[in-house]
Amino acid sequence: MALPNITPDDFIGWNNIVTSGSQKEILIDYISRFTDHYLRLIIGDKAFISIQTQNRKKWNDLLNGSNFINDEGVKMQQQGLVMPVKDFIYFEYIRDNFTSSQIGLLQNKSTTADRLTDTDVQEIARSRYNNGVSIMHGIKDFLKANEKRKTFITESFYLGEYEYLVLIEDNEYLEKGEIFRTTDFTYKITRDSQIFEITGASNGIDFKNQDAIWSFQQVIRTSNEQKLSDDRILYTVSVDNLDGISIGTEVMIVTIPYEVYSINKDSKCFSFIGTLPGMNFTTLPASWEFTSQIFISIEKENNKYYLAVEDDRHVLEGVSIMIQDQDYQIEYIDKGFIIMNDPGMSFDLLDIVWSPYKDVIFKELDCATL
Repeated sequence: MALPNITPDDFIGWNNIVTSGSQKEILIDYISRFTDHYLRLIIGDKAFISIQTQNRKKWNDLLNGSNFINDEGVKMQQQGLVMPVKDFIYFEYIRDNFTSSQIGLLQNKSTTADRLTDTDVQEIARSRYNNGVSIMHGIKDFLKANEKRKTFITESFYLGEYEYLVLIEDNEYLEKGEIFRTTDFTYKITRDSQIFEITGASNGIDFKNQDAIWSFQQVIRTSNEQKLSDDRILYTVSVDNLDGISIGTEVMIVTIPYEVYSINKDSKCFSFIGTLPGMNFTTLPASWEFTSQIFISIEKENNKYYLAVEDDRHVLEGVSIMIQDQDYQIEYIDKGFIIMNDPGMSFDLLDIVWSPYKDVIFKELDCATL
């Protein structure tokens, strides 16, 4: 994942900075410089590089905040590193450059109020820095709560070629590349995937290497039209998520199919050609198909099967999935992990331990003083 996308537009309200022209460019430079500086300072170089190269939930939660259970079993919330980093950028920027007029503050609300003195401005900057330090206390508690996670493997299946699929009771922050330990061995997760259960028509079915097809539905948020000719209208509609759409994709709007003519990912819009003018597609359902190959097929008892597909985006419980012209309903979903070991092993009910934030070397910062 990328580093947090902090922009000048984030500096409003509590951290208000009024910029224009060259002042805005200076702020952008401060954002770039001190985002890297403070993240490296707080979590260390190794974790900083991992955030840049790994798209993992644990890094998203560390940056943007999450709920967690502390050591005393109390549900807590930490606000994420982005919040204090904004406070630290504000502090650096105001301390080095600006007067009261540039943070848009007055001594009081009367029309004859004096502008704040430079000392007042520096005190405001210092208070924001110290607010960031205070937020970091919650992040420290979050890291401590996740210093070592313990759970157990509920099921395991040998897939062949030294690969095992394991299902784990508590899989928070377990993803591809993560390492967990048992009593005797250490394992690296080589792959993770959604494992879903269906009921087959009979036993003895091998679904591996078959294509699975399922629909993804979105509600159209906006709808606009442009007349190309008397019988060719270019409609452009927006949705919340364009996953799986490309030029040429067939999109069903209610019961009518349309072929995607163009896409604008920035505005989450796609266009198609219609024949009737004056159509308004706002609030109508739009759906399109995902197709992906099944790479795990495990037969269980009572005609139940565990399956996994190469691209498991929007595979959800209750969704209907088609395999070889037969419809199946996804009855249950769990997250599965693939590890390597010799044939003949069983991992069922085996206790495991892992440390999701082992690369973080957390550094507490002292409060700023005048």
